[in-house]
Amino acid sequence: MRANRGNSVGVPYTTLAIAAATLLASCAMERVGFDIVTPDAVTGVDAPRDVGPDVACAAPQRACGGVCVDTQTSRVHCGMCDRACGTDSQCVAGMCSLPCPAPNTVCGTTCVNTMNNAANCGRCGTRCPAQELCRNGLCLGGSCPLPRAVCNDECIDVSSDSMNCGACGRMCMVAEICAAGVCTTPRRETGQTCTSDAICGGRGSACLVAGSGFSGGYCIYGCTTDAECPMPGVCITRATSPYCLRSCRTNTDCRTGYICANAGASMNVCYPRCSVNPTALCGPYRCNAATDYCDNIMCVADSQCTTGSRCNVATRECWCTAATNCGMGFACIVSTGRCGCATDAVCASDRRCNATTGRCG
Repeated sequence: MRANRGNSVGVPYTTLAIAAATLLASCAMERVGFDIVTPDAVTGVDAPRDVGPDVACAAPQRACGGVCVDTQTSRVHCGMCDRACGTDSQCVAGMCSLPCPAPNTVCGTTCVNTMNNAANCGRCGTRCPAQELCRNGLCLGGSCPLPRAVCNDECIDVSSDSMNCGACGRMCMVAEICAAGVCTTPRRETGQTCTSDAICGGRGSACLVAGSGFSGGYCIYGCTTDAECPMPGVCITRATSPYCLRSCRTNTDCRTGYICANAGASMNVCYPRCSVNPTALCGPYRCNAATDYCDNIMCVADSQCTTGSRCNVATRECWCTAATNCGMGFACIVSTGRCGCATDAVCASDRRCNATTGRCG
């Protein structure tokens, strides 16, 4: 018998011939561009394009069975020709992903629940307008008003949410909080010691430094109501603009160098003893040696006011003049008779001094 060279397993030559003929027939079908029906054509998912004979596929597609397919996303040809993913899974980067069980649906390359997905509401590709949630497959108008936003199919207040600060997915650092849509450091208690605005933290903060009469520094915050003040604090108006001062009941509620002084309207605040820096703290008024806070008396003569200041007999208030020592960072606003800001240094960090009005804004 003739030796079967190259056929070590003893397969008859007739079998090899039949196999070769079958292979050649298959190749011939690809070359002439037969339109073979594939599962893609039936399902409508990733339907490949029939390229016809001798036409190369553009990257990243490749020819599978005579048609061009993207093997990175095709569930029938995932990663390579004829490697199909299960009906409840998807093809991502050429790999079959985890199943996408009901009631979820594969939209593109993402497994979503079209009953509550704002980008695919009710069916794939139906996107809800901004500020609208998707519930039960329907877009709900006016369901998520500003300053909220739809993040991960939930209505989130992006002005204060540290995981979505100012926009969906914008996360603050561990040591930060989200305030008005901006990641910032947490605010300290009103009246805490400080050497810079940054130490006080938060937006609208400022440190009243020792040079202006506030021993050890004093954290203040711009405000319009008491609710905006870090506790314990109250919102009052001094010579510049409304800001928070530390509230108190007695002197023991204040730290060394401070006194519990009446700020009007039944409000008491921790304020530096005026003997520390009387010019910066009292402006046109005198420092009362007995009480150690500014003596806001109803004057009748200039002698009751500080040197260089005058008594406005019409209002019985002490008014400053250009000769009044208002203290570091302050100057007399002659038109109002009040000491006001002269530089940005005495304003909260997000405010600027209007030297004409003496107010921070």
